[in-house]
Amino acid sequence: MVKRFIFDLDGTLLHCNFEKERQYFRSVLNENDAEKFINSFLNCLYEYEDTHEKYDVSVLSKFLTDKLDINITDEMIEKWIEINTQCNDYLLDETIEVLEYLKNKNYSLVVLTNWFYKTQASRLNNIGILKYFDEVFAGDTYVKPNDKSYLNAIGEYEPEECVMIGDNIIKDVLTPSKLGITAFYYNPNNKEYDKDNIIAIDSLNRIKEMY
Repeated sequence: MVKRFIFDLDGTLLHCNFEKERQYFRSVLNENDAEKFINSFLNCLYEYEDTHEKYDVSVLSKFLTDKLDINITDEMIEKWIEINTQCNDYLLDETIEVLEYLKNKNYSLVVLTNWFYKTQASRLNNIGILKYFDEVFAGDTYVKPNDKSYLNAIGEYEPEECVMIGDNIIKDVLTPSKLGITAFYYNPNNKEYDKDNIIAIDSLNRIKEMY
């Protein structure tokens, strides 16, 4: 019996263009370094997540500095975390409806996200949906796809009592599935993907049809 739903955050619950972070790095780096950073940092973060257990300000600043040959200080990372607490996020119409539905059926709802807790909890609170979640598990504890992140998120429940929903096939579907968690690939834009062993949903409303 399913008892807990684990939601990814970015690209699943919340949607944002993160323009403020780009503006910030253009303000603190020279033009060439800023564009290099903006064009490269996402891939660097994915590599960091694949090779580190958790996000740490000092470790991340050194990692980015070494990877990009740009001086990224701890202070820049701290400011980045702060700036992103004020993202211009938006919700799809279905999101609150689905959260209300699941909460009314007494499911435990949690968020499992790879960025820093301060940023992610603030964003959820600002947009008015933090109240639906029992906990927010963030990257400064463990990052996906580290197994510990999923085991932390299931808490007192068994893996088979949990469902995960997210937009990253490896981090939100394949890895938790290997641990016994039922996982759905959230694919509202119908991107092409290898369909083997993956169940995709194009709308969060599909959850209401299944649970």
